[in-house]
Amino acid sequence: MPKPILFLAGSALVAIAVAQVTTGNLLSSFGKAINDAKTVSSNYPFQTITKGGADSYSITMKKPNMLRVDTPTQLIVADGKEITRYDKTDKTYYKQPETQAELKTIFAPEELHVFAGFFDPNAYKAVRSKDLGPKTVKGGTMSAVEAAYDAQDRKVVTYLLNPEDKVARKAQIELDRKDPEHKVSMVLDTKSLTLNGNVPDSTFVFDPPAES
Repeated sequence: MPKPILFLAGSALVAIAVAQVTTGNLLSSFGKAINDAKTVSSNYPFQTITKGGADSYSITMKKPNMLRVDTPTQLIVADGKEITRYDKTDKTYYKQPETQAELKTIFAPEELHVFAGFFDPNAYKAVRSKDLGPKTVKGGTMSAVEAAYDAQDRKVVTYLLNPEDKVARKAQIELDRKDPEHKVSMVLDTKSLTLNGNVPDSTFVFDPPAES
């Protein structure tokens, strides 16, 4: 009898684990859709709620390894061979060899991580995720999915996906939401997003600003 009991218990644990991984089917759909795209271009405001106004960002990506990101503080250009980072405050820039690992690190900041799945199919590996169903947003309908990226809910992201192409157009990022003193809420809301558009390679050429 002990062996069957252990086997049944193990089966139950496996079933629970599978359920946790597969609950958020929308998250998997989002990851696959953005990773399958050949190009992505987007302009969007990003706001930390407690800090007031939003900052403007733009991002253009092209397979297999080209990227252009324009933020309030820096311009990052990856041309497939080098990554150039231009600091808008210091008006200085530096170059480094481009690797897949270095390309992925560009998406570490929360204001860029929503797009990380374009180059990294494992970017949205959440501890758990939950489909929230359709949500009405500004007169339209989007598909919502919530993803927790650690067991303590230190980072929880709600993605609002276009129901047709399954790619996120909006995201609410919550950090330390269980800690009233330290919780932070951030919102990304795309003004435009184009999948598989015609993006020339010249987009990813870095031209040093005259004042640099």
